[in-house]
Parts: sequence; C-alpha cells; structure tokens
Amino acid sequence: MCRLKNSLLAAITIIAGNFIASVNISSLHLFLDCVSMMIAVGFANIHNDLLDIETDRINRPDRPLPSGAISLKKAKIACAVTAIAPVALGFTLISIAHGLFYLALIAFLFAYNKILKRLPLVKNIMVAILCASPLLISVIDGHYWNPKLYPPAVFAFLLTLAREIFKDLEDVQGDMLAGIITFPVAAGVAKARQLAVFITAFTVMFLPLPVLTLTYPISFLLFTGISVAPVLIFVIIRSQKHQFDKAQALLKVAMLTGIISTVASIVIDL
Repeated sequence: MCRLKNSLLAAITIIAGNFIASVNISSLHLFLDCVSMMIAVGFANIHNDLLDIETDRINRPDRPLPSGAISLKKAKIACAVTAIAPVALGFTLISIAHGLFYLALIAFLFAYNKILKRLPLVKNIMVAILCASPLLISVIDGHYWNPKLYPPAVFAFLLTLAREIFKDLEDVQGDMLAGIITFPVAAGVAKARQLAVFITAFTVMFLPLPVLTLTYPISFLLFTGISVAPVLIFVIIRSQKHQFDKAQALLKVAMLTGIISTVASIVIDL
C-alpha cells in the first residue's frame, strides 16, 4: 500500500536536491528528511487506497485492500500513524519549519484525496506539484532557493503530469464503470493521449534550456540526451500504440535517469 518505489524516489529527490543546491547538513538531518518524506508519501497512498477501495475492485483487484491481503482496520491504523509520524518527526527532531512543512503537506494530501482528485486534470496538476515538493526540503534546509533547482523542479512537474494522464488513460474503462470523471473520461481518450504526448515532447525540447541559460554545464545536455531523451521518445511510441501502462512506467524511469543525469553533470563540473 505504501508504494515503496514512489517513497524511495521522493527520498532520492531530496538527496539530489540538497546536493544540487549545495546544502550543508548532517547525515542524520538528511536521513530524517528522507524518512519523513517517505512516510508522508506512504500516507498519501494508504489514504488513497482506503478511499478508492470500491474503484480498485474494478481497476486494481490485486491491490492489498480489494484482494483482502490487508484488513480495513489495519489500513486505517497505518493511515493514522503515517499521517502523524512525519509531522512529529519534523517538529521534534528536525525543526519547526520542517514540522510546519509536513503539517501543510499532510493536510494538502488529505484534501487532494478527498476533494481535488475528483476534478479532471486539476488532480493531475496537483499530483505533479506534489511530486516536485521534495525539492522544497532543500530550500528549508539551505534557507534559500538555489536557481539550480529550477530545472529539476520543472522536469519533475512535467514528467509527473504526463505520467498521471497516462495512468488515467490506463484506468479509463474502470473509471467509466465506477462513474469517476477523469480527464480521459471527460475529454476523450484521443485528446488526453495527445496532451500527454505533447507534454512529453515539450520536455524533450526543454532539455537544452538549462545549458542555454548557463544554469548547468554542457555535460547536462550530454547526460540527459543519452539517458532521458531516448526514454521519452519510447514513451511517445508506446502511447501511439495505446500501451499506456508501459508509457507511464517509462516516465518513472525518465524521472530517475533525469535526477542521476543532473547530479552527474554537477559532479563533472566540480
């Protein structure tokens, strides 16, 4: 239920963000940052599964709740614990600023799962913003916004937005049966696919910009050109074949290779 891969990606984003922004904190501080964010991501997924149990019986019957692998009572307890833990860790072991950040994040995640995710396209945009939010930890840790954080924040937003639309395309049949109005249901599969492809293609065209604005060295374009651009091209190819499950999985790969490429370009430039 916690989607460990998503939690690990959030932790990796925090580590990369601190490195990119040249934030100097202790290993314990960084560890607590990562653990708190991973638990918060776990809350988002558990709370979502509790609310979507009936829909998942159609779209994702193999998930723990609809399959009966985890009881409803245990899921509710896990939801409460994962809601409280990041806020408690923030206030008691890190700083007041971190505690306030996680309090706001948990409140936003709760509102998203209860209200915002019912709004077509708005919910996709909100998830994209949330997936870029781990980079804000670097701002809190470093007490300022480093311009080098702009490219990874934009990439995280765009790739997550495209991925969320592909995920909705993957679930369109079940959502229609359950009466859930997602963007593909409201606008049609063709238009939703076109938007996801446009966002993916735009991201490829955006790759040279950090180098052209002198924010990153030329090695950034080399690394992303080798490891990110080909993956995004495959995403477009898969979407043309209506293989939306593979398209959204490839976008997660692109996020990871994008983080690695960004860090590598900075290391080379040191």
